[in-house]
Amino acid sequence: MESCRRKRFTDLLQTAGRFAAGPEIVVLFVASGLNAWLMLYKAWLMREFVTGQNLGRWKEWFKALAKFPFAILASALLSQTTKYVQARVSMLWRKTATSSLLRSYFSNMNYYKLLHHGSVRIEDVDVRICSDVRSGCDALTGVLISGLSGVMMASFSTWALYQRRGLSAVFLPYIYSFIIVPLSYRLTSPDWSVSRLVQKANAAYQQALTRVEQAGESVAMLRGDEFEKEVLNRRAADRILAEQTNWAAMARFEWFQHFISNPAMPGMWQSVASFGAAFIAMQAYGPGRPVLDPWQPNQAVVYEYGANISDFWQVFYAVRGASSFFTAVETYKRSKQNLSRVEQLQDAFATLESESNEAAPERFREGSCIAFDGVSIDTPTGTPLLAGLSFKVEPGRHLVICGHNGAGKSSIFRCLAGLWPIAKGTITCPNAHASGLHGDVYYLPQRPVNILGTLSDQLTYPHQVPGGLPIDELRRWLSYVGMADFVDRAEENGTLGADWASRLSLSEQQRLGIARVLYRRPQFAILDECTSAVSKDMEHWLFQAANELGISCVTICHRPALLEHHHQMLRLTGRLAEDGLGWELVDLPSNVPEAKPPAGSHAEAHARLEELQKAGGCRKAFAVDKSAAVHAPTVRSHQCHLDVVQRRYPSALQRIAASLQLGQLHHSSKLCAALLLVCMLLRPQGAWEVFRTIGGSVSVAMCNDGIGLCAELLTNIVYAAGLCCLDRLAEALSRQLSLQVWSELATAMHSKALKGAAFHKVDVENPMQRISEAKLLLEEIKGQLQYTGGVTIQMLYCLPLLVRGGGLLPALQLVLLFATHFLVRTYWMPNIKAMTAETSQIEDQLQVMQSRIRYLAEPIAFSNGGEAERQRIEEHFQRLCDHRLNSLKQEFTYNFLTEFFLLYDNLPIWFHRLISFNFAWRNVPIGGASPASAVQNYLYDRTISMSLVGVQALTAFPAELAKMDARATRLLELQQALDAASRVQPRIESDGVDIAVENLTLSTPERTVLAEGLTFEVKRSEAILITGPNGAGKTALARVLLGLWPAGNGVKLSVPPSFSIVPQRPYLAPGCLGDQVTYPKRFGKDDEVNAWKALEKVGLLYLLQRGDRGVKGAEGSEVAGVAEGWLFQCDWEDQLSGGEQQRLALSRVLFHRPCFAVLDECTSMVAADVEERLYQTVVCSEITPVTMSQRLFLPQLHSQELRLGVDSPSKWSLAQLRNGNS
Repeated sequence: MESCRRKRFTDLLQTAGRFAAGPEIVVLFVASGLNAWLMLYKAWLMREFVTGQNLGRWKEWFKALAKFPFAILASALLSQTTKYVQARVSMLWRKTATSSLLRSYFSNMNYYKLLHHGSVRIEDVDVRICSDVRSGCDALTGVLISGLSGVMMASFSTWALYQRRGLSAVFLPYIYSFIIVPLSYRLTSPDWSVSRLVQKANAAYQQALTRVEQAGESVAMLRGDEFEKEVLNRRAADRILAEQTNWAAMARFEWFQHFISNPAMPGMWQSVASFGAAFIAMQAYGPGRPVLDPWQPNQAVVYEYGANISDFWQVFYAVRGASSFFTAVETYKRSKQNLSRVEQLQDAFATLESESNEAAPERFREGSCIAFDGVSIDTPTGTPLLAGLSFKVEPGRHLVICGHNGAGKSSIFRCLAGLWPIAKGTITCPNAHASGLHGDVYYLPQRPVNILGTLSDQLTYPHQVPGGLPIDELRRWLSYVGMADFVDRAEENGTLGADWASRLSLSEQQRLGIARVLYRRPQFAILDECTSAVSKDMEHWLFQAANELGISCVTICHRPALLEHHHQMLRLTGRLAEDGLGWELVDLPSNVPEAKPPAGSHAEAHARLEELQKAGGCRKAFAVDKSAAVHAPTVRSHQCHLDVVQRRYPSALQRIAASLQLGQLHHSSKLCAALLLVCMLLRPQGAWEVFRTIGGSVSVAMCNDGIGLCAELLTNIVYAAGLCCLDRLAEALSRQLSLQVWSELATAMHSKALKGAAFHKVDVENPMQRISEAKLLLEEIKGQLQYTGGVTIQMLYCLPLLVRGGGLLPALQLVLLFATHFLVRTYWMPNIKAMTAETSQIEDQLQVMQSRIRYLAEPIAFSNGGEAERQRIEEHFQRLCDHRLNSLKQEFTYNFLTEFFLLYDNLPIWFHRLISFNFAWRNVPIGGASPASAVQNYLYDRTISMSLVGVQALTAFPAELAKMDARATRLLELQQALDAASRVQPRIESDGVDIAVENLTLSTPERTVLAEGLTFEVKRSEAILITGPNGAGKTALARVLLGLWPAGNGVKLSVPPSFSIVPQRPYLAPGCLGDQVTYPKRFGKDDEVNAWKALEKVGLLYLLQRGDRGVKGAEGSEVAGVAEGWLFQCDWEDQLSGGEQQRLALSRVLFHRPCFAVLDECTSMVAADVEERLYQTVVCSEITPVTMSQRLFLPQLHSQELRLGVDSPSKWSLAQLRNGNS
């Protein structure tokens, strides 16, 4: 393991030893060389323009004028091809790297090991694969093209300069490029690892959004909006702090980089090129050339000025190319932080693979039975659970495993599936060398995995039948668990392919899991509390069907009622310290016959099951099957929200402005905006002063004034440094403004989304992930504000000077460029808004698909569903790649035409020469140009260039506006949906002390009536038991009482404010142990006594001692002792068993002590004797239970029973219980 070579990101970009996108990289090499040559050729044509127009050599001038469009056409085509190929290389590299990582992630159950018991633990794998790989590939391709172009440009320029001026001319620019620039980088290079803080904070924020979205109903039921809002706001604040820390660390480096290597006009490169050309001209001054007077016209000025232009461009490209290379090196160092996070993941995979190869001797044996022989089971942290475990399950026999929470029931099968290593003993089972339990041994957990896909995929998981099962065949299998109508309902609603985990209740998911077992017909079925949410009739039917199909069951349970279906019981006693074993094996006095021989085919299985159905084995199990999707009723359709947004805000600018107003702007934000505007208004004058000193260098060089040239150089450096400071101040203000607006916007969206759990009620896809897009929108607005806004102000500053020097012709040419772009945009601009919106949607879906693996790692590992999950993620990622590549093709023609007509280096520079010729014709003296008029010509050229760059920015703005509009529209659509959801308020009276329901029609979102005219009353201390089969409406009634579902018109509904729920699925919030007890309230020191009592009542006081095992406290210190035990922070869902989670959830009710508490089958994973004690504790705490159950449960604790799903017109009945409290 020590000798393993450290993995490199570039390893991911190779297939069969070759880099992906090889042909494209060759194209980049060729295109970079041609681009560099064309740049020099255009510089030569510029010289021909100047000398021809000033000497009156019209033939040469017209020849240059004719050649230039062809040169810029080739340049624009090459440039756009380079950009297209660069984006394609980045996408192909990302595809190759992502596929390689996914293969490693899903092989050998690494997705489970990284989260649970591997020697390395990485929790944000989803962010690293989705975000860091994308950023790394974009950065690497950028570095590749920058470095390649820089080397090519510097090489060609240096050779041309050497040919014209000699070796001494080459020496000057390279002093700057190879000494000053590298030295400044070395002296100011920051600690690049600081940028990891930003990536870590971003990953934490993304995961927090995903977690809230996936736990939507639990958050809504528990009224945890304030708690979750605080968590999200804290994650957002951490992200802001990380970015500010990163800026502070980078400040000095970024200032020098901007000053030394900024290519923007006027930048240091232009100054170096201009003064370098001037020094070269002075060095070339010979005795035969007359000394020029600054104000005296002379024909020699034309030659000198033309030579100066050639020298300028050759020095400029030499400096720019060499500096680009060093800038690429520094950019690589910056991107290395993203790459290092991916490399850490690669190293983790290598470590896990090495550990697997160096594992203990093979402890699995192939056999026809399941047998443990002297197996000792320890947790991954080394805590012993069982010793010398020995039992055997022959085909046809059934074994039940019982024991208290945390005794090791599920741990036995983690060892059987290979998820946990065993240090002692041997295990015999069919397919002993296969990973997971999905073949002859099949594992069915309490929460079956529901993959993103079709209903057929849910049944056949982890395998996928190409094209899916035929509808009739699918309906036939689902009919065995009473879900046949789901096929028709899915067809009607167009949801054959959907996120079934969010559409199905826990009961429906368990029935679908049972259908999966029947479909697969394994030799052994491991049933881990898989019937906790179904009726006893369905439970009984499962064991009947298993016997009929020849399936031997190994069942984990708490309830003695299941013993009648088994031949043996393995009881986990928890007395490892006393007897050295912790288990005992007992034969049961059962009359259960052994299972029949296995069914040999699907046809035989159908025949047996249908015969069993005819015998009446499942009539009661399927008595009620009217449940519907569990998600809340949608308020309005997606298209309706979009129509409202577009009708309310007709233009893109209005939508962007409206999105910025989603948060309340504070005075500090307005002050930042005002200061930023002042900086942008001051910049044109500062730029003009820099240009003036550069123009002065031309004049003093022609006059051979060395002292004057040095003076101009010093003045230039002072002005350039001041301009750089102004630019950095503007950058700091724009960053701060962007962060402040994002903070205010995110805080407002968190509040709006979580208030009343509105995000859970909308039909907008991935609502919480959309909030994260606000940061991208603000980054784009910031970039456009600085670039487009800045150059537009410069254009307006120069426009009067442009008209004064050239008349109306320059203004008309600017109008012509705008008209040209209008035609290009009208006929060739693709629907960039739609493409950007779809890209964002696919990226969000990919993030959610990756994130769900974190929450379903164990059941996926048990089912060996890693390969199925990988295939679906790769299919979705392929969709993203296809969409992105198709978008690049659609944008190519538009981008090429825009670049040809509007990029300053192309056709606008041709217009530049025409405008410059017009100026020279109007202003150059008849006797020839003087050095002073050459300066005037230079400054007018800069006026033209700044005006044309402004036109370029304005004409490129519509495409960028469309991208920003797409993100703004998605945010406004979310806001509209949230507003619509918040307007639908439940009609619940909260001024009473009792629960009263009168004339309620209980129905599903699809308007299937579950109970009609429902009327009952629950008084304090008179508990009610609500019973009924699955789908009868028990949880639906709880949603109505909690205000998650509307009650309808004509209903009287009174629920006191002191009303809480313990749902079927325990929700453990991010935070310390104290937070778990006090949720949705934050744990405070004053809560310690009551929290202690609550934990004591549910038997979980031992959790306070877990700090001694190395659990980190809130501040990262080792926690020891009870006082600090409340501050434990860990992933509680991974650390606690299902029963412990349920008891911890119940402790919240005992802590808050509401008047009424809905207990929605919240003790299904708790032993029966403990379950009764917990209910008595609730009653003794003066909490009136509203108990949801499928059967008559603890009648002595309840006063009345509300039965749902009965065979009557109203579908409900109410009865008094004799033993109830009155």
